[in-house]
Amino acid sequence: MAGQDKTFYVAIQGESVRLDVGEVSDTGAQFRIGEHTHAVHGRYRPGQALQELTIDGYPVRFRVDPSGGRLTITRRGKQVSTRAMTALEHDLYALMPVKQAADTSNLVLSPMPGKLIAVYVEAGQAVKAGEALCVIEAMKMENVLFAERDGTVVKLDISAGQTVDADQLLIEFDRPG
Repeated sequence: MAGQDKTFYVAIQGESVRLDVGEVSDTGAQFRIGEHTHAVHGRYRPGQALQELTIDGYPVRFRVDPSGGRLTITRRGKQVSTRAMTALEHDLYALMPVKQAADTSNLVLSPMPGKLIAVYVEAGQAVKAGEALCVIEAMKMENVLFAERDGTVVKLDISAGQTVDADQLLIEFDRPG
Protein backbone atom coordinates (compact mmCIF):
# COMPACT_ATOMS: atom_id res chain seq x y z
CA MET A 1 0.00 0.00 0.00
CA ALA A 2 1.69 3.16 -1.17
CA GLY A 3 1.79 6.13 1.18
CA GLN A 4 1.34 3.93 4.25
CA ASP A 5 0.99 6.12 7.34
CA LYS A 6 0.95 3.84 10.41
CA THR A 7 1.17 0.27 11.57
CA PHE A 8 -0.97 -0.89 14.47
CA TYR A 9 -1.55 -4.20 16.14
CA VAL A 10 -5.09 -4.90 17.16
CA ALA A 11 -5.65 -7.52 19.85
CA ILE A 12 -8.95 -9.22 19.15
CA GLN A 13 -10.07 -11.77 21.74
CA GLY A 14 -6.41 -12.12 22.80
CA GLU A 15 -5.00 -12.66 19.29
CA SER A 16 -2.78 -9.97 17.78
CA VAL A 17 -3.45 -8.85 14.18
CA ARG A 18 -1.29 -6.40 12.19
CA LEU A 19 -3.22 -3.46 10.71
CA ASP A 20 -1.52 -1.12 8.23
CA VAL A 21 -3.37 2.18 7.81
CA GLY A 22 -2.92 3.82 4.42
CA GLU A 23 -4.56 6.90 2.98
CA VAL A 24 -6.78 8.75 5.45
CA SER A 25 -9.20 11.54 4.55
CA ASP A 26 -12.13 13.34 6.16
CA THR A 27 -14.52 10.85 4.58
CA GLY A 28 -12.69 7.55 4.98
CA ALA A 29 -9.52 5.51 5.02
CA GLN A 30 -7.79 2.51 3.52
CA PHE A 31 -6.18 -0.20 5.57
CA ARG A 32 -4.57 -3.59 5.06
CA ILE A 33 -4.88 -6.71 7.16
CA GLY A 34 -2.52 -9.37 5.86
CA GLU A 35 -2.81 -9.44 2.06
CA HIS A 36 -6.28 -7.84 1.99
CA THR A 37 -6.85 -4.11 1.49
CA HIS A 38 -10.11 -2.58 2.66
CA ALA A 39 -11.77 0.80 2.09
CA VAL A 40 -13.78 2.45 4.86
CA HIS A 41 -16.10 5.36 4.13
CA GLY A 42 -17.92 7.44 6.69
CA ARG A 43 -16.89 9.15 9.84
CA TYR A 44 -16.27 7.59 13.24
CA ARG A 45 -18.12 9.71 15.82
CA PRO A 46 -16.39 9.51 19.21
CA GLY A 47 -18.81 9.46 22.12
CA GLN A 48 -21.68 7.97 20.14
CA ALA A 49 -22.40 4.34 20.91
CA LEU A 50 -23.92 3.44 17.53
CA GLN A 51 -21.57 3.86 14.57
CA GLU A 52 -22.39 3.57 10.86
CA LEU A 53 -19.65 3.08 8.26
CA THR A 54 -19.37 1.60 4.79
CA ILE A 55 -16.66 -1.05 4.51
CA ASP A 56 -15.75 -2.26 1.01
CA GLY A 57 -19.11 -0.93 -0.25
CA TYR A 58 -21.23 -2.63 2.42
CA PRO A 59 -23.05 -0.59 5.10
CA VAL A 60 -22.03 -1.72 8.60
CA ARG A 61 -23.65 -0.70 11.90
CA PHE A 62 -22.06 -1.55 15.21
CA ARG A 63 -21.95 -0.42 18.84
CA VAL A 64 -18.74 0.72 20.51
CA ASP A 65 -18.18 0.69 24.27
CA PRO A 66 -14.81 2.12 25.34
CA SER A 67 -13.74 1.10 28.84
CA GLY A 68 -10.54 0.08 30.60
CA GLY A 69 -8.27 0.82 27.63
CA ARG A 70 -10.29 -1.52 25.42
CA LEU A 71 -13.08 -1.19 22.88
CA THR A 72 -15.94 -3.64 22.97
CA ILE A 73 -17.57 -3.78 19.56
CA THR A 74 -21.03 -5.35 19.21
CA ARG A 75 -22.56 -6.23 15.86
CA ARG A 76 -25.51 -8.53 15.21
CA GLY A 77 -25.40 -9.83 18.79
CA LYS A 78 -21.71 -10.75 18.71
CA GLN A 79 -19.29 -8.92 21.01
CA VAL A 80 -15.58 -8.58 20.38
CA SER A 81 -13.16 -7.01 22.84
CA THR A 82 -10.32 -5.18 21.11
CA ARG A 83 -7.24 -3.20 21.98
CA ALA A 84 -5.14 -1.21 19.48
CA MET A 85 -1.40 -0.74 20.00
CA THR A 86 1.34 0.98 18.05
CA ALA A 87 4.14 -1.26 16.77
CA LEU A 88 6.37 -0.18 19.71
CA GLU A 89 3.60 -0.86 22.26
CA HIS A 90 3.05 -4.28 20.67
CA ASP A 91 6.75 -5.16 20.87
CA LEU A 92 6.96 -4.03 24.50
CA TYR A 93 3.72 -5.79 25.42
CA ALA A 94 5.15 -9.05 24.05
CA LEU A 95 7.97 -8.76 26.62
CA MET A 96 5.57 -8.47 29.57
CA PRO A 97 5.44 -11.60 31.71
CA VAL A 98 2.09 -13.33 31.97
CA LYS A 99 0.61 -12.68 35.39
CA GLN A 100 0.16 -15.93 37.28
CA ALA A 101 -2.79 -16.29 39.61
CA ALA A 102 -1.74 -16.66 43.23
CA ASP A 103 -2.03 -20.18 44.64
CA THR A 104 -4.57 -19.91 47.44
CA SER A 105 -5.40 -23.61 47.53
CA ASN A 106 -4.03 -23.94 51.08
CA LEU A 107 -5.67 -20.76 52.42
CA VAL A 108 -9.10 -19.86 53.70
CA LEU A 109 -9.87 -16.21 52.98
CA SER A 110 -12.84 -14.29 54.31
CA PRO A 111 -15.47 -14.08 51.56
CA MET A 112 -16.88 -10.86 53.03
CA PRO A 113 -16.35 -8.31 55.77
CA GLY A 114 -18.01 -9.24 59.05
CA LYS A 115 -17.57 -10.43 62.62
CA LEU A 116 -16.13 -13.83 63.43
CA ILE A 117 -18.58 -15.34 65.89
CA ALA A 118 -17.15 -18.88 66.14
CA VAL A 119 -13.89 -20.69 65.34
CA TYR A 120 -14.09 -24.51 65.38
CA VAL A 121 -10.45 -25.42 64.61
CA GLU A 122 -7.00 -24.77 66.06
CA ALA A 123 -3.40 -24.94 64.82
CA GLY A 124 -2.20 -28.52 64.34
CA GLN A 125 -5.71 -29.94 64.03
CA ALA A 126 -6.51 -32.36 61.20
CA VAL A 127 -9.78 -31.62 59.38
CA LYS A 128 -11.84 -33.53 56.84
CA ALA A 129 -13.44 -32.10 53.69
CA GLY A 130 -16.82 -30.57 54.53
CA GLU A 131 -15.98 -29.93 58.19
CA ALA A 132 -17.06 -26.52 59.56
CA LEU A 133 -14.09 -24.21 60.20
CA CYS A 134 -15.63 -20.95 61.41
CA VAL A 135 -18.71 -18.72 61.26
CA ILE A 136 -18.76 -15.13 60.03
CA GLU A 137 -21.71 -12.86 60.74
CA ALA A 138 -22.37 -10.32 58.02
CA MET A 139 -25.49 -8.24 57.55
CA LYS A 140 -27.22 -10.16 60.38
CA MET A 141 -26.66 -13.49 58.60
CA GLU A 142 -24.37 -16.28 59.74
CA ASN A 143 -22.06 -17.72 57.08
CA VAL A 144 -20.33 -21.01 57.86
CA LEU A 145 -17.01 -21.66 56.11
CA PHE A 146 -16.24 -25.33 55.44
CA ALA A 147 -13.01 -27.17 54.59
CA GLU A 148 -12.81 -27.89 50.86
CA ARG A 149 -10.54 -30.94 51.35
CA ASP A 150 -8.75 -32.94 54.02
CA GLY A 151 -5.75 -31.23 55.62
CA THR A 152 -4.05 -29.98 58.75
CA VAL A 153 -4.38 -26.44 60.10
CA VAL A 154 -0.90 -24.87 60.06
CA LYS A 155 -1.74 -21.34 61.09
CA LEU A 156 -4.78 -19.63 62.54
CA ASP A 157 -4.87 -15.84 62.12
CA ILE A 158 -8.25 -15.33 63.78
CA SER A 159 -10.19 -15.57 67.02
CA ALA A 160 -13.89 -15.40 67.90
CA GLY A 161 -15.19 -11.85 68.29
CA GLN A 162 -12.71 -10.43 65.79
CA THR A 163 -13.84 -8.23 62.88
CA VAL A 164 -12.54 -9.39 59.49
CA ASP A 165 -12.27 -7.77 56.07
CA ALA A 166 -13.08 -9.33 52.70
CA ASP A 167 -10.18 -11.45 51.41
CA GLN A 168 -8.46 -11.42 54.82
CA LEU A 169 -6.43 -14.55 55.58
CA LEU A 170 -8.25 -16.63 58.18
CA ILE A 171 -6.73 -20.11 58.17
CA GLU A 172 -3.70 -21.66 56.49
CA PHE A 173 -3.51 -25.40 55.78
CA ASP A 174 -0.57 -27.64 54.96
CA ARG A 175 0.32 -27.65 51.28
CA PRO A 176 -1.69 -30.19 49.27
CA GLY A 177 0.46 -33.22 48.52
